[in-house]
Amino acid sequence: MSGTIRRDTIASGSNEGSTCNLQAQGPSPQEAKSSDSPIHRLPSEILEEIVRYYVHPDTSLQGLVRLTLVCRRWKTVIEGTALLWATINAADGPSLVRKALKMAKDVLLDLTFNEETAQMTRRDFFTLIGERTDRWKRLSVDLTSRKWDFVLEDLNKFIPPSLEALHLAVGYGPPMGSDVVALFGGNPAPPRLKEISLLNISISFVPLQLGGLRSLVAYDVRGITSTDMLNVIKASPTIEYIRLEYLLGPSNDETPSHQVFSRPGASGNATVQLSSLICLFLSGISVVFLKSLLSSISAPHLKTLDIDCELQDPSIAQLFLEGLHYQLSTLARLTANAEAFKVRLSSCARYQLLIGGLNLTIYMDDLPLNNSNETWDWICNHLGRSLTKLPVHLDLADWEPETPSRLEWFTHW
Repeated sequence: MSGTIRRDTIASGSNEGSTCNLQAQGPSPQEAKSSDSPIHRLPSEILEEIVRYYVHPDTSLQGLVRLTLVCRRWKTVIEGTALLWATINAADGPSLVRKALKMAKDVLLDLTFNEETAQMTRRDFFTLIGERTDRWKRLSVDLTSRKWDFVLEDLNKFIPPSLEALHLAVGYGPPMGSDVVALFGGNPAPPRLKEISLLNISISFVPLQLGGLRSLVAYDVRGITSTDMLNVIKASPTIEYIRLEYLLGPSNDETPSHQVFSRPGASGNATVQLSSLICLFLSGISVVFLKSLLSSISAPHLKTLDIDCELQDPSIAQLFLEGLHYQLSTLARLTANAEAFKVRLSSCARYQLLIGGLNLTIYMDDLPLNNSNETWDWICNHLGRSLTKLPVHLDLADWEPETPSRLEWFTHW
């Protein structure tokens, strides 16, 4: 008689609607033992590989504990496979977090604390994982409030040498943190750090001396200047993903220091080659910074360029177009295989143009209509292809008195 293993779902406290499970079908453990079933003849290392393959990375610690109840041998294999216990989430509660830290042995840890789902206090969680800082690999912290100081206190004490990814996010609303805070005691970030994501939080960026990143996400982050950000990008030539939104540093409306970048082709600093960059998202940042960034990088393999900005007057619109001018080859490549030209117009003269891998969202409410039309004419005439033969999909989200005059531009396409 043979036994089969299948992937199934299992829930904490229930057998319905959850993450992942292994379930033995066929004979009971007692019957299998007496009949010497094939599953019991497998070497332990083979069974371990099967378990590791079928257990989803998001399987809860409670799910692992349930798997140990299948039979004595499964318990031995699962509890002896340290890697299975390396993903630790505060949602499983303090007792299971303690168990996982013990079972994971010397394996690097993937740690998560989400205030909405945590079954333990932040202080208890950081007290437990603080004893294993040398094994932190990934740390993700999501808070519901805007009070970040008490979390940054913990991160100010430790310098986890093996940390590769750091995600810190706090809730929306007025900031409750007192000042810009330095991580890791004001020391440079761990040398292995390759992914950093900061949302709605106040961080002293310069002491981190970030470089060699694969992924950079910064949303509503205070304390970061455009020069700081460009220095990080310059020091990360193999970066793959950049998302910058609503940066609130003290000088993001100023031209970055010439010590960081200069115009392509000018004497001094050359264009930064970002040959691994696939996605670039820029939203709510100053057009001055936007132009400085676009004029200073080359991303020959970029697949997505997503820009969201506001053009308040003709001079700002001109700066925006100057920035795009440095990326003409990129615009042509992103739109070359587009099969449609999609435009969405909503209130406050919010235009969204989507064509291939190019997504432009521009607010033109304060821009004179003739300047708006000239801006769109320039963009559509510099995509490296004619748009006249592409089908146009027009989406009107709102209707205002100015809408008919704004729609007139589309009659040219």
